[in-house]
Amino acid sequence: MNGRATSSRTQLLLAGALIGILLLFAVTQRAPSESRAFDITSAAPDGLLALRLWLDEMGYETQETAGATFTLSPETALLIIPPTNVAYTEAEAEQLRAWVAAGASALIVGPHPRDEQLAKLFGVHPGEATPFLFKAQEQQPLQPTIGEIDLSGAFAALDLSAAPAAVPFLVDGNGQVTAAVQQYGAGMVWHVSNHHSFVNEQLRDPAQATLLLAVLHTIPAGGTIRFDTYHLWGATAGAPVAVRSLQEWLYYTTWGWALLFVLGVSALVLVLQGHRLGPPLPAQAEVRRREAAEYVIAMANLARRARHRHVVADHHSRRLKRALGHRAQVDARLTNAEFVERLAAREVEMATTDPRAREVQVVLQQLTQADNDHELVAAVAEVDRLLTQRSRR
Repeated sequence: MNGRATSSRTQLLLAGALIGILLLFAVTQRAPSESRAFDITSAAPDGLLALRLWLDEMGYETQETAGATFTLSPETALLIIPPTNVAYTEAEAEQLRAWVAAGASALIVGPHPRDEQLAKLFGVHPGEATPFLFKAQEQQPLQPTIGEIDLSGAFAALDLSAAPAAVPFLVDGNGQVTAAVQQYGAGMVWHVSNHHSFVNEQLRDPAQATLLLAVLHTIPAGGTIRFDTYHLWGATAGAPVAVRSLQEWLYYTTWGWALLFVLGVSALVLVLQGHRLGPPLPAQAEVRRREAAEYVIAMANLARRARHRHVVADHHSRRLKRALGHRAQVDARLTNAEFVERLAAREVEMATTDPRAREVQVVLQQLTQADNDHELVAAVAEVDRLLTQRSRR
């Protein structure tokens, strides 16, 4: 009882420790402290917190595309695509094409050289990084108007040679395009270089903010704007993640990570303690079959212990009479006296050399009158002697 109680207390302590670890892990888990470029929760110079808060203040609903897969809903009015770290696949680019052609808008920053699918889709490629003048002039009238905009940073311009439908509207003094707009189906695609990525530092410039207002002028007021964090950090990065299934809850939330951790530790403890998932299966060992002699000995011992000597005596009497009566054609079911009398008569008729009827009578009397095991064994031995003698003749 003490051992069982100790084991129960140990299991309770172990369960409490695991629950404590789960709570500690879930409470203390935080997003990485270091800032990431184009993070909508980052107040660093290269973050997008100011852009998100400004959009929220203007009544737009901001969301992210982070999740297990990249999906675009018809309710989204504008998709902001920062320079990607995870390239678009052909299927994702086709999804974006159909979505824009249906009447939505996209704002592509860059594009990044690795995003060949986006460049192939819209025909806009990153140009070479050349020295810029410090200002870009508005080439097409926008609403609201920009005039000129200061440029900072040695970023690549836009190469529109493969996009004849793209209209440049910001060009520097060297003729390098930093912003263009493209009608695509019923939708609109805005292409801007990294000089206009709308990070926190750039939005301090009123001209950059005016450029953003020109982009927003083409979408419904209060519409949904999504940031493409799926291709910025990958499926498992980016936060907060819109959980749409139990699998995503396990993979992309701290509580899910904690649960997986506890399950793993519990499985390890069970393995170390030797607990199995069911009762042990017995080995398929070969079982030795009993020999016939063992059954004979067992039955004899049972008869001896029950003091049923007459059963053994009757058995050997019938055995002797069947063997002798078969050859002499005498019924073995006769009483001993009748059997001996008929056997003697048949011996005279057949003039055989079989055992005399007198010997058979003596053996049968010994079997009937045996009072102990010794006398019974001696009588059975005489039966065997007579039968052996008969079989040799």
